[in-house]
Amino acid sequence: WRKAPFVLVRYPGLFAALAVGALLLTLAAVSYPLFISATAGTLVEAEIQEALVTRYGAGVTYRADHASLELTAPDGQGGSAPAHEMRDALFRREMARSAYLGEPVATALGDNVSVSAVDGSGQFRIGKLFAGQDVLKGDRIELRGDGVSVGTTVDGVYEALYSRPQAGYWLKWYDDIYSDCTDCSPPPQFVLVDHDQFLSLSRALGVETASFVWTAPLAPGARLTLDDARELESFVEEFRTDIRDNGSLLGRVFDCCQVFAIFRRTGSQLFSFVGTVVDAVEERLAAVEAPGLVLQVAGIVVSLGVLAAAGIFAHSARRVEAGLLFARGVSASAVGLKAGVEAVIPALLGGIAGFGLALLLVRTVGPSGPLSTGAFASAAWGGALAVGGALGAIGAVSAATFIMEHH
Repeated sequence: WRKAPFVLVRYPGLFAALAVGALLLTLAAVSYPLFISATAGTLVEAEIQEALVTRYGAGVTYRADHASLELTAPDGQGGSAPAHEMRDALFRREMARSAYLGEPVATALGDNVSVSAVDGSGQFRIGKLFAGQDVLKGDRIELRGDGVSVGTTVDGVYEALYSRPQAGYWLKWYDDIYSDCTDCSPPPQFVLVDHDQFLSLSRALGVETASFVWTAPLAPGARLTLDDARELESFVEEFRTDIRDNGSLLGRVFDCCQVFAIFRRTGSQLFSFVGTVVDAVEERLAAVEAPGLVLQVAGIVVSLGVLAAAGIFAHSARRVEAGLLFARGVSASAVGLKAGVEAVIPALLGGIAGFGLALLLVRTVGPSGPLSTGAFASAAWGGALAVGGALGAIGAVSAATFIMEHH
C-alpha cells in the first residue's frame, strides 16, 4: 500500500490514459463556471456602456429638486448646517464605503434667469445657473432675475446640449436638457459657474430654491462582474433604506429639506440603473446557461467513459496480479481502493492540467469579461470534485472488473 501511489510509473501508457481522463473530467467541470462568469461579465459591460446607462447611471444618484437654499439640516453634533452641505458630506462618506464607486460629482441647477453678454447689445436669453465640476473659466455676462441685474464671470454657456448625443455626465439632467416636443423652443441654456458663485448669484437674483444632484459613478476603469453588480445593487438598496429612516441622521438630512411647489417636480429621489443592468444580464444569461450545462454534462460523460476504459485496460494489463490478489482472498472493495490510490498522481496531474487548460481557453477564445471570485471558487471546487470523481471512477471500474472475472 505504501508503494501504491508510484506503481503506475512502471506503466506509462496506463499512467497517461488516467491523466488524460482526469484532465478531460476536470476540463468539463471547470470550464462551465468560468465561461458563464466571463459571459456574464461581458454582458454587464455591454449593458453599462449603453447610452442611457454609462458608468454614471450604473452608479448612485441622489437628487433633490427645488430645495430651499435657506433650509438647514442637523449636523450630527447637536447643531445644524446648510442642507446641501450636509448632504454633500454624508453622500461622499457613504459612497466611499463601496469599492466599485468613484469620486462623487456634485451639480446644481437654478431657476430661469435672463442672460446677456456685457457688450451693450441688450439682447437677453433665458438660461439657468448651473454649478458643476470640471469646467473652465469663460466670459463675463449679465444676469437678470426678480427685477435684479448682476454682472459676473462664468465658466461657460452650453447652448445646444439638447442637439448633441446624450452623454453620461448629463444624464441626471436629462429632463432639463432634452425636450420631447419636436416643435417646441430649445430648453434654457446652462450658465456654468462654480459652487460658491452659484449660491451667491442665486441669492443676489432672489432665487430661493435650486435642484441639487450628487452622483457617484462607477470608479474609472472598473470592470464589474455579475456578482459585483449584485453587490452594488444591494449597497444601493441599503443606502435607500438608511435615508428613509427618519430616526437616523441620514434620514433626517436627506429627507428633511424639501419645499412645496405647484406645477413642478419637488422632493428627493435616489436612483441607479445597476438593478436594471443585473436584470437584463440575468435574462440574457439564462439563454446561455442551459446549452452550456448540456455541453458540460456531455463532457463529463465522455471523460468518465475514458476513465472507465482506462480502468478496464489497467485490469487487463495486470491480470496476473489480479489473479494473485484473488487467490489471497483480497476483496473487490480493497482492489478498487488500491486502484484509486495508485491513480492519485496521474489524477492530480491531469486535474491541474485540466484547470489550467480551462482557464487558458476561457481567457483566449472565450468571452473577454472579468471573472468573479465566486467563479474561481466554483471552478476550484469543481476541479477538486473532478479529481475525486476520477479516482472514484477508477476504483469502481477496477472493483467491478475484478468481480466479473473472478466471481
